[in-house]
Amino acid sequence: MKKESQRILIVDDNELNREILDSMLQKEYSTVEARNGLEALDILKYEKAFITAILLDIVMPKMDGYELLAKTHEMGIENIPIIVMTGDTGTAAEEKALALGAWDFVSKPYQMQILLTRLRNAIARSEVSYLKKIRHLAEHDTVTELYNRRYFFEQTEVLLNNNLQTVFAFIRIDIKRFRMVNAMKGEQGGNLLLRYMAKSIDQYMIGQSERTYGHIEADIFGICMRYDAIECEKMVHRLIELFRGYSTEFSVEPALGIYVIENNRMSAETIYLRASLAANTIKDKYRICVAFYDSKMGEKLFEEQEIMEEAEEALEQEQFKIFLQPKYNMQTRMPYGAEALVRWEHPVKGRISPSDFIPVFERNGLIRDLDYYMWDHVCALLRKWMDLGMHPAPVSVNMSRMDVENENLFILLQGLLDKYQLPAEFLNLELTESAYMDDPKKINEVIRRLHEMGFVIMMDDFGSGYSSLNTLKDFDVDIIKIDMKFLPVDSTESKSKKILTSVVRMAGWLKLPVVMEGVETKEQSDFLTSIGFEYIQGYYFAKPMSVEDYEILIQNVNQTEAVLSEDMLEGYYGNDISFGLKKKIYGDTLTQAYNKRYLTEWLFLDMEDYAGEPRQVGIIMCDLNNLKKINLHYGYEVGNELLQKMVDIILTLIRKQDCVIRYGGDEFLIILLNCPEDNIREKIAEVKETVKELKVPGAEDLIPQIDMGYSYNENFEKKSEILREMIVEAEKNMYIEKSGKKADKIGAK
Repeated sequence: MKKESQRILIVDDNELNREILDSMLQKEYSTVEARNGLEALDILKYEKAFITAILLDIVMPKMDGYELLAKTHEMGIENIPIIVMTGDTGTAAEEKALALGAWDFVSKPYQMQILLTRLRNAIARSEVSYLKKIRHLAEHDTVTELYNRRYFFEQTEVLLNNNLQTVFAFIRIDIKRFRMVNAMKGEQGGNLLLRYMAKSIDQYMIGQSERTYGHIEADIFGICMRYDAIECEKMVHRLIELFRGYSTEFSVEPALGIYVIENNRMSAETIYLRASLAANTIKDKYRICVAFYDSKMGEKLFEEQEIMEEAEEALEQEQFKIFLQPKYNMQTRMPYGAEALVRWEHPVKGRISPSDFIPVFERNGLIRDLDYYMWDHVCALLRKWMDLGMHPAPVSVNMSRMDVENENLFILLQGLLDKYQLPAEFLNLELTESAYMDDPKKINEVIRRLHEMGFVIMMDDFGSGYSSLNTLKDFDVDIIKIDMKFLPVDSTESKSKKILTSVVRMAGWLKLPVVMEGVETKEQSDFLTSIGFEYIQGYYFAKPMSVEDYEILIQNVNQTEAVLSEDMLEGYYGNDISFGLKKKIYGDTLTQAYNKRYLTEWLFLDMEDYAGEPRQVGIIMCDLNNLKKINLHYGYEVGNELLQKMVDIILTLIRKQDCVIRYGGDEFLIILLNCPEDNIREKIAEVKETVKELKVPGAEDLIPQIDMGYSYNENFEKKSEILREMIVEAEKNMYIEKSGKKADKIGAK
């Protein structure tokens, strides 16, 4: 009977031969024909899945049979049997064809029964080979060639059930810091380590009776073997030696979780989970590589299962409550923004600690749902505060590794911004430093897209990873939060102090705000303030508090600032206000300059602080040329960065007692006290030349220019009308320069 599903490709340049072969095969097979190797390749390119076997002539034009045999290896069709047809009675042709992958031979002229028999046998062998290959792929891991998780667990259960009276141990082997290997060596380097470990385990287990072993997932291996304390100890020591002997620039160590199986009828999954609980207790502990499962871990497993059973209902019933821990601005000593933390208020069990349920959620994939729940509720709070006129500062929320991997991340976040009509900069996103090591390319792309949406990205737990400086170099974050383990406990910890001082200095060079978390004492706070920390978070200032308590806190802050502002206007406090608070109230949000409000409310008071009564006062008015055109051509980000860099230059070129005020969009005032007129002219020339050298990413071809005009008074009296006249004069001179006219300086007298 003809086997319609089996198709034979006949490759022969002789038409008569093809007709003969077709007539021999037509009762059992369907056929397709090619006149040479090139035609055969075209057919195989598109129809190889439908070709059962190939009958191949050797001598052909364009591409002969030998060339086609060589090409089959490149095409991945080694499982299709190829029978060579030849009239050559010598052995040389057969040897060459066999070496190139031929399965069998038939001689010309063809004998039908011999041809059909050899073809049937070749097809049968190929089917057996294919089934073996499929079975091997189904049972083995492609990277390590060990049993995969499914088959390893199956064989483990068979082994245990066949030996119910024998005590076995299950050993879970995890490579510590495997993410670092992948980050530094790439996927290929990680796979080399996995294959090394697989080979080492395989070699050790050869000769061992009553055992199974396999590659479970990622960097995790498993062994189930008859338990003998001495033999188990030997194997553990050998595995540790193999790990530490692996040739690399950094130490490679295992975390071995061992469970001595109490009941051989337990499922392999349960056994593995108990060994995992043991391994997890030492994963982050240096030089500690072995842990045995005990009953306390079993209780923990039960608790974890209970948590997961209740988690979904808890989310639906909004049992998870937001707590807010303020971040304190160390210049103002007032709270500015907060970090959103979660608490589980269980209706029966009371408050469940985040340390109890967050790791469970992370292991079981529910952390995504919890994160979205938090983001939604924080956005709702921010919207509420804005509607009430409370002027909220940004609130930061956590992002997990799973959030980064979520294809719908940007859709979800944009949906929240649209839902609550919320500017993205109010919702800061915190991602722990360790997460940056998982997939650097992906993380960078995620950060880029989040920045495009307007989000501020914070690197949490900076210093906890294994390559902190590289992480800071490679990723475009906006704020760094220092891991609390660097905090000095007391005044004797000089090393911690030096590290923190260096980090703050480095962050300053990079223009990155720094937050210190976990501050608990006045001594710590005073030290951090002395080295320039901008923001501090910790129990010393405020514990995590309920939303209601936080609202009272920020309402009090708003009221305090309002009172301070009124008092300053009426002169009640004179100069008794901190520099930091002045900068907060009177600072320009884009640049490091003062705002226009400072000019009218505080400038005169500040002038009194300087030694001697200022008699010489110079005022320079400047603006950045063609800012509107720059914004239109290069984008507002380029324009804003130019303004920031221009002010940075001015601040470096003026004295401490001088000040810079943002007077308008692109206009700035420079107030110079007790400064000779010649020095003013020199400052103007210096600023102009330095600004020309500015380079901004995205506008490398741009040569920035500023226009500047000044006014000068040798015997200044502190009267607001005189100051206004000088500002008008400076502005007039700037516009004369802008129009290309020469102007005489006119000073207010």
